Amino acid sequence: MDLSKNDSADGPAVFLIFILGFVVVPLALAIDAWLSPPLIVHAIIWSIVLLGLTVGMLKPLKSYIIYIQYKYRPDMMEDDQYESVLYDDVDDGQPTLQEEYHDLYSGDDYIGDMYLDVVDYPEDWG
Repeated sequence: MDLSKNDSADGPAVFLIFILGFVVVPLALAIDAWLSPPLIVHAIIWSIVLLGLTVGMLKPLKSYIIYIQYKYRPDMMEDDQYESVLYDDVDDGQPTLQEEYHDLYSGDDYIGDMYLDVVDYPEDWG
């Protein structure tokens, strides 16, 4: 199976931020209340702990998210998943992306970065 087209985006990182924040912040507060170390000790200890946990958990969590995507949406893993968006095999009355792009960026009312029909002339007000 080719997983090169799969993109889990920022999901694993966001999950880790929430999970590690939920676990580490109360732990840091408890350590501070119990031992009262200086702030520099907190900065050193929790930086090392968070960096280690993040690096250690990021790849397994990313693999798990790709597994969930494959389990519940296997059609996303097919090789032609992006082709179906660009080339419409079914005539359902909807334009393809190429047709929409052509309609937007061609024609007489488009010049460079400006649409002529957006410009409001005083003689058109009345």
